[in-house]
Amino acid sequence: MQKYSFFALTMLLAGCGGGGGGGDNPPQQANDSARYQTNQLKVDVNFEVYEDGKAEVTAYARETVNKDYIPLGAGDSISLSANGRTQNLVATKEESIEGSGISGGEYYELVTEGSYPEYTVTFSRANPSFSDAASINQSDIPTPFTLQGSFSNEVIDLTWSEEADHYYVVLGPIFVCDSGATVRVISAPPQLEDFNGSYSKSLQEIFGQNQSELTQGDSGCLIEVSVAAYRSGASNSSEVVNIYVSQDRFASFDVN
Repeated sequence: MQKYSFFALTMLLAGCGGGGGGGDNPPQQANDSARYQTNQLKVDVNFEVYEDGKAEVTAYARETVNKDYIPLGAGDSISLSANGRTQNLVATKEESIEGSGISGGEYYELVTEGSYPEYTVTFSRANPSFSDAASINQSDIPTPFTLQGSFSNEVIDLTWSEEADHYYVVLGPIFVCDSGATVRVISAPPQLEDFNGSYSKSLQEIFGQNQSELTQGDSGCLIEVSVAAYRSGASNSSEVVNIYVSQDRFASFDVN
């Protein structure tokens, strides 16, 4: 799956503004977290558990005035503690893709096991010394589910079993066409509604285009979609760190 696609969509779901800062800042002055007081910063974290039992932890830092996502500055870090081990999340660059609604930026990630009793995400600053942490345990992780999907006659059909006290979000679908030289991505916004365990929409409904209009004669085109389950009313936040915990399932369909 394309990491940039689904993490960007999930951050939209969380209600966090994205986008590039800069504005009136001098070009030589980096707009990173070190420029802000800790009470002007938030760290938004997705803790996503997958079907194979792995958990992917991804985080963005943002400043709270314009809500722009920013890279970590010197002396700032985001770490995960679990099973007696602490590791820093690794910086990863998300490229901006024209026409996709994906603005790009820098995020921080780490893959771990999804079965440990407790996880703690910590934002730390070396000077002046500061740390803030939020924790989750197994009771915060939504119940696993199985996603079944099909693509026929330009219609995407998805089904899954829903649990009480959970809500479900369809992330995407996302159309991806990779010719090797260029990548085209078209994404639909996150959809939060009462699905009752099923989703059925045509390409025309989702993207406003049919299959031939989307592919434009290119090969190597896919439609990717994710369904994420969350526990209703869950809150895993501290002063700086917000953790959004989900079970995620994926489906991918060839469209050539």
